[in-house]
Amino acid sequence: MAKYIAEHGIDDTLMLTLTIVNDTNGLESTYFGSEINGNMYSPGGRISYKDNNFDVRKRPWYQETIEKNRLVTTEPYPDLTTGKMVITSSQPVYKDSKLIGVMAIDLVSDDLSKQKL
Repeated sequence: MAKYIAEHGIDDTLMLTLTIVNDTNGLESTYFGSEINGNMYSPGGRISYKDNNFDVRKRPWYQETIEKNRLVTTEPYPDLTTGKMVITSSQPVYKDSKLIGVMAIDLVSDDLSKQKL
């Protein structure tokens, strides 16, 4: 998905792909945070938290991913919208060596602890 975003940007196909990945893998959420405008994009389209002056670039998982410049998995934390305890796995996305954002997925930590290994 990161490669697709780097090649094609944010479009309707990306939204469809996010939906398919989200639904077929049982993920809590799949999304892309834009370095360019601070918006967050999910299967339903752009997520806007204008009431809160939301900027995805200020989220701890986003900042940690940029700082480490690699795939990052967080400790469990309460999701901003659902309040569920989630774990975020995220990776930076570059186009022509320029950071364009961060691709991320959330997993509900309760679901992980119920899985049989």
